[in-house]
Amino acid sequence: MAQKKVLYTGLAAGQSSCIRIGGQRFVRGESYNVDDALAERLLARGGFDVVKAAVKKAPTKVEEEIES
Repeated sequence: MAQKKVLYTGLAAGQSSCIRIGGQRFVRGESYNVDDALAERLLARGGFDVVKAAVKKAPTKVEEEIES
C-alpha cells in the first residue's frame, strides 16, 4: 500500500495541539507517514497538509566557478 507523508498543522477550527484519530496520535507541527486512504480522510478533515519533497537545485556555472 502506498504511503504519503502528512503534516498536522492543527489550524482547522476546533483542533488542539494534539489529537487522536483511529488510535494514532497527531501532534501539531509533526509529520507522519500514513497510507493513502487515511491521508485522504485527514486532508478532507482539515488541519493536515501533504509534505512535498525538497527539490535540490543543480549548481549553476557561476556557482561552480566560485567554488573552484
